[in-house]
Amino acid sequence: MAREIVVLLQGHKEGSKATLTVNYMVSNATWSAQYDIRVLSANNTLELTYYAVIVQSTKELWKNVYLSLSTATPSSNHAPPNLAAMTLQQQSLYQPVFAKNEMDMKCKRQMRSERKAYDGECLAECCCCSSVSPRTLSDRAAPLPPPPEMTVTKSTAQQGATSSSFNIERPGTIPSDNEPHKVTIASIKLDKCKCEYITVPCLDESAYLKVKATNTSDFTFLAGPMLVFFDNNYIARSKLPTVSPSEEFEAFLGRDEAIKVEYKIPQRFRETRGIIINTTNKQRTQNKIVIKNNKQTKISLIVKDRFPESNTKEIAVKLLEPDFKDKQELTNVPLDKENRAKLIKLDNVMKHVDWELELAPAQKVVIPLTMELEWPSTRQIQFSG
Repeated sequence: MAREIVVLLQGHKEGSKATLTVNYMVSNATWSAQYDIRVLSANNTLELTYYAVIVQSTKELWKNVYLSLSTATPSSNHAPPNLAAMTLQQQSLYQPVFAKNEMDMKCKRQMRSERKAYDGECLAECCCCSSVSPRTLSDRAAPLPPPPEMTVTKSTAQQGATSSSFNIERPGTIPSDNEPHKVTIASIKLDKCKCEYITVPCLDESAYLKVKATNTSDFTFLAGPMLVFFDNNYIARSKLPTVSPSEEFEAFLGRDEAIKVEYKIPQRFRETRGIIINTTNKQRTQNKIVIKNNKQTKISLIVKDRFPESNTKEIAVKLLEPDFKDKQELTNVPLDKENRAKLIKLDNVMKHVDWELELAPAQKVVIPLTMELEWPSTRQIQFSG
């Protein structure tokens, strides 16, 4: 595609030479972030490879260009909305009845106004060919398999007042084919990260890996999909949130099938007490959670469970095991004949119980939760939530 630029110059001497740098705007060029994350449990480090997936259909071939990737979003509002005054007025309890034709016209006018508002939002993205703005529709390139990555020596990050830019120092070629092309922004190593597993067996018999780390680099991590590797084994696909430099972040890296979780069917024992008129039902419920660490490394694990809360005085709920008494936390609590819980926490508002465990390779643990329910025999009880 040929373009023509007319430039008028005014020089002091006839025949003088000048070198011009021309910047211009083009549309249909976007980029999104993508990551490979490798967690090494031996030394608690996280290695993050930061990619940019570039898609452009500008009808220009970007051949051996130096890319500058910007986090600015020109199409978004850059000023806060005006805060208008709020008024309060009376409204009649009786609404007027409109004729059918008048109501139809009112609905059509409202639909036209909403359609115009929607069309106004769907503006074409516009960005500079040397500074590509992040794509607003991140799902466009997600389903497509990325091509082989382009080798990049290094890149630098520049922090502006409201955005950041990444300058790729090695030139690259991006054709105008509306296809994703992946380039490497940086490879970053984050030390002193904390890895732990979290499981909610009553809802999902899976253990999910969560990492806590601090962005010690100069790069802003934009939200984007990531491939997760734990000790060089691929375990899941996940998504990284937006993280600024020096910001601490948490991210779930997906489920790990090597952690086996089993939620046993609760055992219930019921008895009826009292005289013929005032009889009560008493039921003891025993829950058991069985967890085994099939990994070759030691893991930290948080197990979450719950017990019901009564919404009436006629139904009494008593937690028997663990026995918190008047405490909110218990330490070094025996669970079975061989295992102990490092810490057990009680949330008396939500009626949640959290066990914090450390499991060695091939270690198996059984976690008990026992409660007692009592209610009038003339009533029935029902669990919800």
